[in-house]
Amino acid sequence: MAALDLNDGPPFACPTCRTPGFPSLEALGDHAAECLPRGPGDPRWKQGARVKVVGLKSAKQHNGKLGTLGEPSDGRWAVALDGSGRKLAVKRGNLQLVDEVQREPKTLERHHQLLAEFDGSRDPDTLALYYHARDKAFDAYNASEYTAQLLRYYQHNLRVVCVSPRRIRGNDYALIQLRHDEDERNSLCELAFQCQRSFCGVSILVKRRCFTCGRPGAPACVCACAFFCSERCAAEASDTHRDLCQRIRAFPCSVEEEVLTIF
Repeated sequence: MAALDLNDGPPFACPTCRTPGFPSLEALGDHAAECLPRGPGDPRWKQGARVKVVGLKSAKQHNGKLGTLGEPSDGRWAVALDGSGRKLAVKRGNLQLVDEVQREPKTLERHHQLLAEFDGSRDPDTLALYYHARDKAFDAYNASEYTAQLLRYYQHNLRVVCVSPRRIRGNDYALIQLRHDEDERNSLCELAFQCQRSFCGVSILVKRRCFTCGRPGAPACVCACAFFCSERCAAEASDTHRDLCQRIRAFPCSVEEEVLTIF
């Protein structure tokens, strides 16, 4: 990297990429910090390296996408995105190197015994099954816990994007799938995989039982994420569910019709 000659400014030019017009050393410093090469200690930052795009503000749709590094220019790296081949000019601070180990697909195994135990329980506290990623364990919600958890998801920028019908030993379920607004925060979902769906995000498997009285085979609410066997049971639903129902309906989601039998 070329040395900075203080006699040249202000305005100053970046000693790395020679971008001119910085009115102060402070302004130049913010730019130069992103423009500095990675250094000889990390030779992985080079043309052809694999990277992941993260933290973009004005082009969030590209966050989480993988690509290949091209040549650096003006403090940014050229990145050719996988699939589309579209090329972006991205600051180094918005790129993460992808190691070979990280690029290996996550390996999951299906365990029908887990779903069989869930299906066999008539306890109202096992109305909905979910996977706790932090504890790496499955657990269950009752109706009020399920509703409260979905509301928390919406408060943290996750929303329902798809509802898929499932059947286990003749009993009907709905697989509720939610995704975060930031793509890089969505990872392969363990529970969705158990339900024969490849999905990145969060999912909850809900029994098609009335949320109020527990009657099986209840029709879906207009939000498609809760079930009530009668208008009376629906009227007894808490204000919390009505709030959730409005939030779900505010964003269009896909509601599939074909029922997939897991076993």
